[in-house]
Amino acid sequence: MPNTLNKIRIQNELIAAGKAGPYFRVTYDCQTDLADEIDEDASPVIEVPASVKANEVRSAFRDAANYRRSAGLDRATWTWLLRMQFHCEVTAERVEENLMENPPCLTLLGPNNRTNQVLLKLVNSDYTHPPTTSPSSGSEITFTFEAVALRR
Repeated sequence: MPNTLNKIRIQNELIAAGKAGPYFRVTYDCQTDLADEIDEDASPVIEVPASVKANEVRSAFRDAANYRRSAGLDRATWTWLLRMQFHCEVTAERVEENLMENPPCLTLLGPNNRTNQVLLKLVNSDYTHPPTTSPSSGSEITFTFEAVALRR
């Protein structure tokens, strides 16, 4: 395994997951202001994020299992935010379903060159959408992930 910092590997994995999509464009009927139906079988418009950024925001630690008589610690969880901006309103419903069903899992190098499996678990999603009439911007979506070390 390459000696790459775990932060960089997690960050790159989350960015790739954010870019993978699909994000379907949401449009509105100008007469009723109701959202138009999105028929996935009819080739809906798929949008690509204009900006995708991932970064860590918090860590939690626990006593290391192998250091019973010392003060050794292991990282228990690592909280990450994946932020995406779009030029129009989108829905991330399918992306969330994909991340819930198949969360990214990485093998990372831990203390003393031990390898650990780390699951990037989707915790929540926050959205900001533009106004339905005369939008000047697009959706902003923030996914919160916990990078959880899997026990051996």
